Amino acid sequence: MRSCLCFALLLLLPRALAAAEAPRATLAFEGPAYVDMPIWVRVTLPDTPNLRLVQANLRYPLSEIPWGFDGHSFEVRRDGKPLPSLKVQWRSGSTRSPSPAPSGSPAGRLPLHLLYPFDQPGKYLVKYEYEAQPDGPGPPPAIRAESDWIELEVKPFSAQQREAWLSEKLAHPPRDEGLLVGDYLPSLLAHPDDRVLGALTTCFYRPERFVQEMAVYSLDYYPGATVAAVVPKVLHEKGPFRMLSFLPLWRPDWFRPVADRLAEAALPYLDSDGAETVGSALGTLTVLEGHRISFHGPARARADAAIWDHLDHLLTFREPIVLAPLLNFVGVERSARAREAVWKIADRPDARPVRQQALLTAAVLGDPRDLPRLGALLATGDAAVTGLPSQLRITWGDQATPYLIAGLHSPNPDTRLPCACELSLGGHREGFSYLLAIVEGPDGQAAVGVMGFMIDHLGLRNGALQPDAVALLKAKLEPK
Repeated sequence: MRSCLCFALLLLLPRALAAAEAPRATLAFEGPAYVDMPIWVRVTLPDTPNLRLVQANLRYPLSEIPWGFDGHSFEVRRDGKPLPSLKVQWRSGSTRSPSPAPSGSPAGRLPLHLLYPFDQPGKYLVKYEYEAQPDGPGPPPAIRAESDWIELEVKPFSAQQREAWLSEKLAHPPRDEGLLVGDYLPSLLAHPDDRVLGALTTCFYRPERFVQEMAVYSLDYYPGATVAAVVPKVLHEKGPFRMLSFLPLWRPDWFRPVADRLAEAALPYLDSDGAETVGSALGTLTVLEGHRISFHGPARARADAAIWDHLDHLLTFREPIVLAPLLNFVGVERSARAREAVWKIADRPDARPVRQQALLTAAVLGDPRDLPRLGALLATGDAAVTGLPSQLRITWGDQATPYLIAGLHSPNPDTRLPCACELSLGGHREGFSYLLAIVEGPDGQAAVGVMGFMIDHLGLRNGALQPDAVALLKAKLEPK
């Protein structure tokens, strides 16, 4: 029992020492703090070589997700007990380094009110920690900086005072993108109500992509039923916006009950002249028909009919925001009209950005007339055939073998290797020979990639070395 305890203490000791030795950060709150109002905290990290870059990049927002602080974290206590954090749906976001915040965003401060509710007056204790975010699997990084516990007094604030503040704020939104995402929107979220929700939906139609994304993610501070009731109404009144089709994928539980309303509101915009408007409407309809929502009934039938009725108009666009969801839609119907639409897109020079998707869709549809046409592309070096070898074998099986063998001689190595992998999965010597040449060749990185494929699909054991892979492939090549 004593030895177990000692072992446990040894495990905890490095973490405890790291925390004890962590350089001290300092905190300062911007102005008086009030109930249900923004609480911004300024963070000053120690002036060490490793932390100078972190301080320089500490400009909120650190991602399009309002509560994503990228390794900067806080603890808050009230009456000696931990204060429960706000129940937002956590996700990592797409934090980039340096900070993705626009240049106009204020530096060195974070919105504490987006993590914790300060809805009661009184005294709170706040502590800050910074941890470098891990780049991959492994033990959590040591704390690199922390503050002492400091006191925060939150004062009462009447509804009339907040109403005056909010009215002034809403009447004068900043034009600068940095101030919009770095101060205006996060400050409004200190007390998300219907008027704040109106400001968020207005930002859906801002030209800046970052503002749109942050406004959409800010919806997570509201009950799902509230958001689901508002979005179809906004869509009906103002039209589609770029991130509209993302919403049902993000929170299908919210939007499944209002799928019919969303579809009906999106349908009138299929004949718009703007690619973003048409693509957002079409993308929304195709997402609703996906497995995560799967709406059915009269609304689904009207949506299907409307897309086919507008097909000629939709095919006039070259932008991926229109053509990508259109391919998703036609790819689920194995029909002559679906095949015709797919090849109209695949053969258009101005549709090159979605050509790969169009070719894969043609392979999924599986018309026998298309195998020679698709298979012949494998030997051409066409960059759009990435992924096609796998789909050809899935759809046509051994009938695809001659085309996969021809693909081994493609000028494009990104085509040759997938062809070899698919041939090996079918037990063909040509595939094993190609893989053996890579494993025995001078490109160690390529050999490691092939060995990973062999572990997953050809029975090579985990942890095997290069001679083991060579032996396995040579065994596959031996006459049966």
